[in-house]
Amino acid sequence: MFAITLILFLFATTFYGFHNRQFYYRCEMNIEALRFGKQYERLLIASLVHSDWIHFFFNAITLYSVANRSASSVSAAGCFGIFMFCILSGNALTWWLKKTELGYVSNGITAGVLGVLFSEITRNPNGEMSFFFLPFGIPQWVFAFLFLGYTLYYLQNKESGLNHSNHWGGAIAGMLCAVALTPSLVFTHPLFIACLLLPSVIFVYLLHAYPHKFIIGLGGDKRPDLTLDDKYNISKSSRQVKVDALLDKISKKGVAALSKEEKKILDSQ
Repeated sequence: MFAITLILFLFATTFYGFHNRQFYYRCEMNIEALRFGKQYERLLIASLVHSDWIHFFFNAITLYSVANRSASSVSAAGCFGIFMFCILSGNALTWWLKKTELGYVSNGITAGVLGVLFSEITRNPNGEMSFFFLPFGIPQWVFAFLFLGYTLYYLQNKESGLNHSNHWGGAIAGMLCAVALTPSLVFTHPLFIACLLLPSVIFVYLLHAYPHKFIIGLGGDKRPDLTLDDKYNISKSSRQVKVDALLDKISKKGVAALSKEEKKILDSQ
């Protein structure tokens, strides 16, 4: 029941977003709005919309298959807490890695879904996972290694149209939630947890510290087709976000705190 309720709510918000562009763009995980507009609520509300119905239904099917199992392990409230924390973690990691890519946008609940999934895998890595397109199941620990390996590979050097940093952040946050709620897992499955967490955390840190050594595609979900009016309004909104941020800076620190580039932005208005 928990999974169905959450899926129906997200179906409604996604449907509304497809029919209300202003709501859709307001809910995007938009680097420019975060950096200049300080609209930090986007780290969470980006989960309210999806880029397309395929994106939504894939997430919904996965969430349905794992959420009720998670709710029975940690309660519905605990499962929802993991879900939201992993969405926040995935989007925060994306912001951290792509803070200089001002045109970057993404949305969806994939980080939350993966977080719930990986929290369950961490509790029982030796369990079996089934896929409708495979005639046999595979151990959950095998899936975990394959998925994170794939994610880290595409995070560094491929343009696939997916927000891999968001996916990685959600999955790792899910593992950490499982360990936080059941600390004995560190002693029950130490090799599994260490082999997944340590290499991937080190890799992402190096990716952030030495970006010039990696080729990072912009990725991100594609927006629906835009009309000329849509493009104008987005451009206008983007400029206004910058101006509002500069005016806020002036009110706190004075005009002297502005750089030459910032003064040019204000002069052009």
